[in-house]
Amino acid sequence: MTRETNTRRTQAERRAHAETQLLSAAIALLATRGYDGFTLAQVGEAAGFSRGLPAHYFGRKDASDLIPGHGGFMDRMDGVVTASLALPTADTFR
Repeated sequence: MTRETNTRRTQAERRAHAETQLLSAAIALLATRGYDGFTLAQVGEAAGFSRGLPAHYFGRKDASDLIPGHGGFMDRMDGVVTASLALPTADTFR
């Protein structure tokens, strides 16, 4: 079976897709419920995955007390939010 006819994604592709879905779900929950208003299990459910997948991928919601600069899920979200703030807004194009 060649890659063209095989629609199965690689493990890296599946993981990247899952991480993107998890981060999107977490941003939505963060926006509606605030930081203390959601759990990693709820992120997994909202993204359409198991309750345990976010913990498997990211460890903890916030682990900055363990390894500064590598604070688990929330550090990943910080990077996403920071990057999104750098994106041009609709006002930029007016």
